[in-house]
Order: sequence, then C-alpha cells, then structure tokens
Amino acid sequence: MENLFAFAENQGFKVSILPLKANDGLLYGNHIGLREGIDDMEYMKYLLAHELAHAYLHEGDTIHSPFHAEYERQADKGAALILDLLNFMEGEER
Repeated sequence: MENLFAFAENQGFKVSILPLKANDGLLYGNHIGLREGIDDMEYMKYLLAHELAHAYLHEGDTIHSPFHAEYERQADKGAALILDLLNFMEGEER
C-alpha cells in the first residue's frame, strides 16, 4: 500500500483520507480523497488505483458526464492493470 501512495505523491497527487459521504474515492484536480473508516487495505489500494486511472485517462468532471459508466469501466480496468503491475513488482500474486 505504501508503494502506491508513494507513487501517487511522486506523480504530484495529494492523497488524503476524508469524511466522504457519497463516494469511497474521489479525484479533484491533483487531489485524491479516500473515505475514512475503510479498514480493508486491499479495497483502499483498489480505490487509489481507480482514482489514479481516472487521472491518467480522463479530463474534467467525469461524474456528471453522459459517458460516466464508460469512464468507470475504464478506470476499473486501469486500476486492475496498476494493481497487477504493483503486485508483480512486489513479487506477489493476485
């Protein structure tokens, strides 16, 4: 988990744990917010990877876009790629 946080910060993102209500993760500019109270570290890692994927793939407000469902699908696939690569580099299998 620390490697992914370090990568995000190295890429210029500020990652914060926040009292989010409507979402478990949120990207706003170069800020990534993750909902406080999530105890599952694998899920937290997925959320961070998902928001990073949005940052690399999409611009602007994706939540209110008519393509929101497609953007979410793309971010899910991007998150899977990021996590697979991270696990490979750390010598873990998924």
